Amino acid sequence: MIKQTVAITTTLLVFAVLTPIAASGSKLSDEFCNAVRMGLATGPQASQCEKQFFQSTQQQTTQVTTVESQPVANAGPSQAVSRGSVVTLDGAGSTPGSSITTPPGTITQGSITTYSWVQTSGTAVNLAGATTATPTFIAPTVSTSIAFRLTVTDSLGLSSSPAKVTITVS
Repeated sequence: MIKQTVAITTTLLVFAVLTPIAASGSKLSDEFCNAVRMGLATGPQASQCEKQFFQSTQQQTTQVTTVESQPVANAGPSQAVSRGSVVTLDGAGSTPGSSITTPPGTITQGSITTYSWVQTSGTAVNLAGATTATPTFIAPTVSTSIAFRLTVTDSLGLSSSPAKVTITVS
């Protein structure tokens, strides 16, 4: 007895009739244009599919809106300190801005990159770390009131409005 193995290959052909014009008659049908892009259909209207696709893409990309919110500086609470003591200002509560782009609804959150502390009134002090979140200085040896202004900038390039803090030395 002789055994013989035979391989049978079959091909199933499916034919469909694609109508180039959509039911509305104003543009080519999506089915026809998709078939053209996949190389499954051709015809005199095929070149119009690319034009139609390009026009559709152009219309979609012109509707982008970006809304930015600026960072918020927080110079911390006012303080009452003793003469000659080390004083630390606290801008760590500052928050970065953000950018929202629609469509597609992308939210980009910044981060604080620059702190800028400036003394605006009172007996002059040497502010160490004026570009950090927590600069320090030694309080004068006389009773006085000292004011500082903090401005922050974030990684999105946005700057805050200034925040103020007052230190009372007694």
